[in-house]
Amino acid sequence: MAAEPLLASSLWQPNETATNISANEPTQLATGLHTLDQALNGGLQYGSLTCISSEPDSDTDVLIHQILISHLLSNATATATIIDSTLSLNLRKLHRCLVKALQQRDEADKPAMNVLSRLKIMKVFDLVGLTESITEVREALENSMDSPQSFSRPSSAPQGTINHSQNEQDSILDQPPAAAPPKQLHPSENTAGLLVINNLSDLTKPLQKSNHIQSQALLTSLLRSLRYTTKRHNLCTLLLNSTITTIGYTPQTKPPEETPSIFSSSGLRLALGRTLGYGLDMHLLIHLVPGSVEGARGVYRGGSSSTSGKERVGTGEMGNIVEILQDRWGVRQGRWVGFVVGGDEGLVGL
Repeated sequence: MAAEPLLASSLWQPNETATNISANEPTQLATGLHTLDQALNGGLQYGSLTCISSEPDSDTDVLIHQILISHLLSNATATATIIDSTLSLNLRKLHRCLVKALQQRDEADKPAMNVLSRLKIMKVFDLVGLTESITEVREALENSMDSPQSFSRPSSAPQGTINHSQNEQDSILDQPPAAAPPKQLHPSENTAGLLVINNLSDLTKPLQKSNHIQSQALLTSLLRSLRYTTKRHNLCTLLLNSTITTIGYTPQTKPPEETPSIFSSSGLRLALGRTLGYGLDMHLLIHLVPGSVEGARGVYRGGSSSTSGKERVGTGEMGNIVEILQDRWGVRQGRWVGFVVGGDEGLVGL
């Protein structure tokens, strides 16, 4: 006897982890650049995974500073975590930008150091360290659901000590994290956080050279775990990625086939190629463009990494372009905006 058919709609169950998000939690994060917020339909999304691929000479660090400041000042309990492998985070510059932002908000009496105390910095040097750091972040967020007041894991280590997990079996690459039972949060709680990983391509490059297949498998597992953590805890996760410059490329030559930019003056390729594509909600590309006709005539992509943008374009000034290469919802893909850094290290749209 044949079994009675069932409708697929009767078998599908909504994602239970969605019940973890409080109705009062923010859904968008302003970037500090008004024109970019408009292109993003309000800003970056909490609960989404975004990759930012950038040219080495671009002003990506200033944009990241503005995003950090916007998040930390959005709520008195907002927290952020930076997993840094490049050791390039300029805390003095971040502090100056924060002081300027507090003055603009008429909150100059609020100590900037109190705001920075909600910023957690974890330094890593390889892919294993990255996975351990992400595991610690996930466990801290799980613990904060029971005790919302504690964001970081309690530790007896002195202040300034970098916590390091000794148990490699906790690595998130071994297996995807098991789905924990949903827990209802109090409506007044705000657990939306910001997670910045700098730089993903630098950490995966050694393994890609020695064993490309294994690196792809590990990267896929890493993205799956990151996506789970991002969705479950309503994080805004930013993955910073490098770009590769095509040697000898000029605007008069045909751009390489792998060049994702719509600008003919850009010969950049993504360091990790299309590996990240399916695991991301959004992918942004930041690169330099000449700010004058003289600069456009003399621009040559492919100079050494130590060559500055102005030297490459002669007398022309350089501006930054942000392109939306990928959008999971297909609404914002293809949009772009320009910006420069002002004298007070603020962002000015072009």
